[in-house]
This record gives sequence, structure tokens and C-alpha cells, in this order.
Amino acid sequence: MTEGASTAAGSFEVALQGSFGPVLQAAFAAMGVQRIRTTSMFLLPMREGEGICEIIEDLERRGMLVLDVRPAAVGLVRTP
Repeated sequence: MTEGASTAAGSFEVALQGSFGPVLQAAFAAMGVQRIRTTSMFLLPMREGEGICEIIEDLERRGMLVLDVRPAAVGLVRTP
């Protein structure tokens, strides 16, 4: 992603596939769980000239599996 301060335009809400650590995976396996899927949601500040396509490309370059990217709801964006 490009360097620089976030703009007043807002943020993107991003969902990535995540994973549990070995202790939780073992606990779930002991309960009979065969497939564990987790999702991490976070807010990513919007930067000048950056859109959803650029965010997805950058996250995928970093080896992350992107499940969803969309403009954040108005109430979710906080300014410093």
C-alpha cells in the first residue's frame, strides 16, 4: 500500500482468513471438530489514490487470503 497519511474519506473494513494457535486447535480436535475456520475483521485507513483492488493486491502479496473488503460503515470510522 502507498505511504502517507489516511485521508478524510474513511476506512475499509477487511475480512481475512485466520487461524487458531496449536492449543485451541488441540482443544477443538478433542471435541471432535474436524475443520476449523476463523475470520479476522479489521479497519484499514483509506489512503490517497488507494481503492479496494489495491488493498486486495497488497494483502495477497503478503500471503493473506482475503474474504471481503468494503468501505467501512460510517459509525465505525474514528479519527485520531
